[in-house]
Amino acid sequence: MAEFDIWLMLSRSTLIIRIDLAILLAMSLISWAIILTKYIQFRRADRAASADLRWPGDIQDVHGHVRKPGRHKDSPSTLLALEVFSEFKRLSAMQNHSVDNAPLIMESIRQTTRDEIAAQTDRLFSTLPFLATCANAAPLLGLFGTVWGIMHSFQSFEGLTQRSLAAVAPGMAEALVTTALGLIVAIPATLAHNVLLGRLSGIENKLNRLGARFVRQIEATVMKGRPHADGEAPDART
Repeated sequence: MAEFDIWLMLSRSTLIIRIDLAILLAMSLISWAIILTKYIQFRRADRAASADLRWPGDIQDVHGHVRKPGRHKDSPSTLLALEVFSEFKRLSAMQNHSVDNAPLIMESIRQTTRDEIAAQTDRLFSTLPFLATCANAAPLLGLFGTVWGIMHSFQSFEGLTQRSLAAVAPGMAEALVTTALGLIVAIPATLAHNVLLGRLSGIENKLNRLGARFVRQIEATVMKGRPHADGEAPDART
């Protein structure tokens, strides 16, 4: 019966209402796909960053650390460690570790760390603006559909008797469906957007702490003049 009523409503609706409903339905499906995908991505990123903060090794041991079984090679903390390690190796190959070269090496390492943290944060943030768009636009699209549907129903009022007004009432009720659907899209998108932004802020804080740890370790290595670790920088794709 419910399925029949939906098709009956669509058959009575104008083209504008159908387009409005289709847009809202597409927004709902896309927003839920983003919510689920980002939840999994943020959960993995947060766990990896927490594990790396507890890891007792240093930047020169990162090669073996990121190759552990079950390790997600595309986690933000892994990519941060690899980028900093690669920059350290590149600078070590170009310059000798000395007190004179230490400021230049450390400035480059700090800049690389900041840039990589920003890049990983931007990567995690991607597609979140769509949730904000859904939260803001869906109620307005729903209201537009309702207003349009009511205006369309009012055009049939002229010449109607009190008894025939009952035939118009279902059309006005159907027009309210767009407002309800707009709220159904907007409420989860708003809640998810705020929750995910909070999770992202926590992950960014952990990346900053991890980056600061790497910088301190490299600075200690440079100032002591010890040679860098041998071996090739690991590839995040392997």
